[in-house]
Amino acid sequence: MKPTQEQILSALNKLIKESKTELKTEKVELSMNQDLKISVNSLDSNSEILTSVSGDIVKIISQMSSILPKAQDKAKLGKSMIKATESKIDLAQKTVKEAEALGKELGIDTSKIPSIVEIEKLIKSNTKGLKTILRYQDALDKIASIKI
Repeated sequence: MKPTQEQILSALNKLIKESKTELKTEKVELSMNQDLKISVNSLDSNSEILTSVSGDIVKIISQMSSILPKAQDKAKLGKSMIKATESKIDLAQKTVKEAEALGKELGIDTSKIPSIVEIEKLIKSNTKGLKTILRYQDALDKIASIKI
């Protein structure tokens, strides 16, 4: 017996539905596979970067650990040098003023006295060094206070 037209159409519809279902399933599987590959690539790339960054961080911490005691020592020395230098400059300036006042009373040109000329040069030199220390002392104090 030959199948009827209805039976043939019914069988074709059934095949078409099965094919569509299979195609949808394959699309979903393909899409999921692509998403998984993207995740694998992303994590793999991230792992390489993470390894590099963590290695750099460990290296920096190691370097800081060796530098930190030096920074702490220099921060203490800087503070004491600031106080000592300011004091010495003040004393030298006071001494020069007193010598100039005495020279004026005696009618002596103090600008040509070698000791006064030398003191004024040293005041300028010490002031320049002091300014450098003052410029960096705050930063050095902050570095010295780091706890590792």
